Amino acid sequence: MKNKYLKLLQKYDFEAPNFAEHKSGKIEIVKEDKTLNWIYRINGVEARTVNPTFFNCFQNMAMADIAYGEVMIYGFNLGTLPNWLVHKSHVQKVTVADIRPDIFKYHESHNSKLCKKINTIESNSFVFGGSCDVLLLDHYYNREPFDMNQEDFINMIKNDIHQINHKVLWFWPLEYLLTYEHNQGEDLLDTYNKFREQLPTLPPLDKGDIDYYLSMFHLDFIPLRKKEK
Repeated sequence: MKNKYLKLLQKYDFEAPNFAEHKSGKIEIVKEDKTLNWIYRINGVEARTVNPTFFNCFQNMAMADIAYGEVMIYGFNLGTLPNWLVHKSHVQKVTVADIRPDIFKYHESHNSKLCKKINTIESNSFVFGGSCDVLLLDHYYNREPFDMNQEDFINMIKNDIHQINHKVLWFWPLEYLLTYEHNQGEDLLDTYNKFREQLPTLPPLDKGDIDYYLSMFHLDFIPLRKKEK
């Protein structure tokens, strides 16, 4: 049976990285026997999962869609987002920052082609400075967003990003935050614009853009064409 999700993702320039079981230091990558999921664990705690159909990679649609020029990602994980971005025609340079040297070694062993196309920085913060067109936050390590109140989480992001000169920001799990507020009866566009007041480098979006990204994120609707510009 053909993988319909992967086929759809490839319409948006997605290409899957290589996966392999691996263990070194505090990280391990394993393939579950029952689900066939690839799981990245840090200190035994699940940090990221990619299922065999790749449908949860749609959660990175907003990040992949807004990316252009020079892009910096915080969080290497299983490599699905960096590998997606190097295949985007509007992306000229990808830099990946991560605190775990072992995850760099994993990708150097199993995704050497990817590693040749990106720059890497080992760091637990953005104190190294620098600049980029688009800054993407895809991991927070020992700081779990779902265990924080919203105000503290947003303040954490403000503190994280002030060292990096960037034009556009997106962060995980913004789509979850928008969905939560919407489920409480809040207007999606108003909610998003309130986040932009606190984090002004979030891109200007209209309601159609937000609906599109949330639909992709939750996979409750997959348009067969790219969103209208």
